[in-house]
Parts: sequence; structure tokens; C-alpha cells
Amino acid sequence: MAFWWLTELQRYPFPSSSSSRRSGSRRGSHDTNVPSEHHYHAEEKQYPSASAFLSQYSRQLRRPAFRRVSSSAIKAVAPELGNVAIDFILQKIAEAGEGCVSSSDIFLHAFTNISSRMYYTARKSNPRCPPSRLPRDIQISLPSSSSSPSAPCPTHVLAVYSSPSALAKQRVSLYSVHALILAATCSNLPPLAYSKASVHSGTATVPVVPLCISSPEMFGVLLEYLYTFDTDTLIRSLLPVSNSGGPLPPPEVMAKHLKANPMAIQGCLSRIYGLYNDICALGVFDEKLWRAMEASWEVCWTTLGV
Repeated sequence: MAFWWLTELQRYPFPSSSSSRRSGSRRGSHDTNVPSEHHYHAEEKQYPSASAFLSQYSRQLRRPAFRRVSSSAIKAVAPELGNVAIDFILQKIAEAGEGCVSSSDIFLHAFTNISSRMYYTARKSNPRCPPSRLPRDIQISLPSSSSSPSAPCPTHVLAVYSSPSALAKQRVSLYSVHALILAATCSNLPPLAYSKASVHSGTATVPVVPLCISSPEMFGVLLEYLYTFDTDTLIRSLLPVSNSGGPLPPPEVMAKHLKANPMAIQGCLSRIYGLYNDICALGVFDEKLWRAMEASWEVCWTTLGV
């Protein structure tokens, strides 16, 4: 399915940009044996395991060397972009991640509004997986809002797992995704093939892409951010903060609350470190994402008095 909002962009004479700015829910598990040549493994470095407690964690989360997303990967999944400059698109996505939204910026409003609706569609699109084998293509049930041109159908289903042994034990989580979101934010993700979903009677058939990362349990948290740029929701998923919908408390208040529940500190460190591993493996360099994760990490260490 064509991305409606990208087609609309071509009505405007967007300038070319040479900027190299950084660019920037969970479902059940299913699994099968898929031929290895169809598996995508993120290019990840070896980081310490988060299984052991405090002695295995670094005081600071080291940022990997910056790597730019591939313009060819973006064009491959969204050929309808036509002659819109890739540098300009990446700059606008980076601005969306940094919260730089101008009332006169048509592109940025289109991206932030449509990406949020795309996330709703992806989150509500439930893959129908056979119990015995993960197929090359899978049928997903679409929410009724997907009939709107502003909420394009997901293009792929990611089958996320942690290791070959996890795959063999049928420990795989399925996520409906839009390839453009991943291509524009994950510099280490191998290029996804162009996919035009076949939609019929509230369902769509899309290809399945197995993806091996070290912390599959945190992939849903990362995926939500890549669609919404919502740091408040991200922090609430990492620290025991109320989901009342109000503003986040100051870091010292969060540290005080965490100190009152010391048994939660290990879980918080594990979640943040798992997210960190996934971000490094997939090559996500969104500045606002990194700052939120680092701030959450600092709250944990402040609580420990280190």
C-alpha cells in the first residue's frame, strides 16, 4: 500500500539538505523453523550480559560510533518518495525526535501525525500465526481505522527472538511494522524488501522477517518510541512511575520512589540495559531517545548512592 502522506509531500518544492543530523503494546510469542537465509541479524557488538547484577553494569552507558541510515534502504521501502531529498527527510525526522515542531512545517506535522496513527494501526494489527511453523507471509487482522488513507497498512511482520536456541524453543514475538519507520531510524538494520500488502475484508497479507536481537522483551518499548517520539511513555516503561497521565516527576522524586522499593532497582537496570543493547544493535541514534534512557539510568544509580 502506498504511503498516502508521502505522496502528498511531492506537491511541495522541498529543498535539498546536506545536513547530517542524527535521525532518529507487546504481543504474544510464536515461532517456527525458517530457512536461515531469510533471517535478519542486526549488526551488534558484544556487550556485557545484564543477567548478573550490579557488578556487570557500567556506570555510564557508552554511545557507539554514529552511523547514518542508508538512503538506499529508505528508497527501497518507499519508492513513492520520488525526488524528495533523503537528507531533507532525515533532517525532519531528527527534528521530530528532538521536539522541534514548527506550526508552519507541513512535512513535520505530516510525519508526526501520520506516524502516530501508523503506530496505532501496527499495534492493533494482530498477526495470525500457524502454531507449528512461521511462514514467509502472514495474515494480520486490521483495525477498522486502517480504511483511512491517513493510517496505512503495516508492510511487514517482524519475528523477534534472542538467539538460535530461543528460535528452536519457539520463543518468538511478532510485531506488525511499517518498513519506512525502521529504515529511517535503524542504521544497522539490513534493508527490508519493498512490500505492498494485499488487503481483503479487514485482513492483510505481509511478509515475515525474523530478527535476532539480544533483548526481545524491550523491542516493543523501542518500537513505540520510533513511531511516537514519546519520551514520557518511554521513561514510564523503564521506571516505576505512575501512569496517571500527568507530567513526569523530577528525577530526584523518581529516585526517592525507587529507593522506597529497592527490589525494583534490579528490574529497572535490566530493562534499561536491555533497551540500550537493542538500540546499539539496531543503530538508533535519536538524541532525545538517548537522553531519556541515560536519565533513567542515572536515576537508578542515584538511588543506589553511587
